[in-house]
Amino acid sequence: MTGDAADLQELHAILSLPKVTGVEGLVPAYVLVKLWPNSSNSLVGAGKTAGTMRGSASGFAHIFMLDYQFAIPGPISSIPEQIIRLHSELVFNDGVDPRPNGPGVDHDWSNLVLGAATDFDMGNNITLTPAVYHQLSFEDTVNENDEWWATLGAKYAF
Repeated sequence: MTGDAADLQELHAILSLPKVTGVEGLVPAYVLVKLWPNSSNSLVGAGKTAGTMRGSASGFAHIFMLDYQFAIPGPISSIPEQIIRLHSELVFNDGVDPRPNGPGVDHDWSNLVLGAATDFDMGNNITLTPAVYHQLSFEDTVNENDEWWATLGAKYAF
């Protein structure tokens, strides 16, 4: 073995159904994730079994998402409405260990993610997108802790 890097690849297939509910702004979606070793030199590819390094990261995840976006009016006429995007996803982990050298995971519902985001037009073709998320972890073999995180995206259009 030439290295201890995980060296994994991921493939996502996404099916989004924006008109299936008949409710404007409500979009269900499904994501199939496949994760596999990139090379036989990685911990995962070699299937290293010393200690807890079993090469268990290869597998599938099924993500069921539901997004809803709505507008709130600006407080005064010179301020435009604000679009709020709510996001949720329920994950069934079918063998993907987030720790490439981990002991393996139970094939089970692993977590629920809830979040909210919005865009702020800063002028000059610049948009800032703050978001906040909370993950409720169900399956301790995947993640023992619930987590909060925030992001700030920036986009420049030219």
